[in-house]
Amino acid sequence: MIKERQFYQHLVAMMIPLVIQEIINFCVQMLDTVMVGSLGDATVSAVTLAGQPYFIFNVFCVWFDFCWGSYDFSILGTEEYRKD
Repeated sequence: MIKERQFYQHLVAMMIPLVIQEIINFCVQMLDTVMVGSLGDATVSAVTLAGQPYFIFNVFCVWFDFCWGSYDFSILGTEEYRKD
């Protein structure tokens, strides 16, 4: 278990924008579904299907951000980029 307070401060600071983004995304998808709900099953399926590429892109961006953010630049012989 990690006991450093600074780690949790960085974790929360990184989580807040992600949580806000996902709440906004959820609300937009829900409103899209509500707006076309009366048009039929095929339309609702199309709206749901249209949201899938955004979800996949978002998951890839978050994964890439975490991988890149954990990369140690010191092996390149340059100055340290991360500031604590």
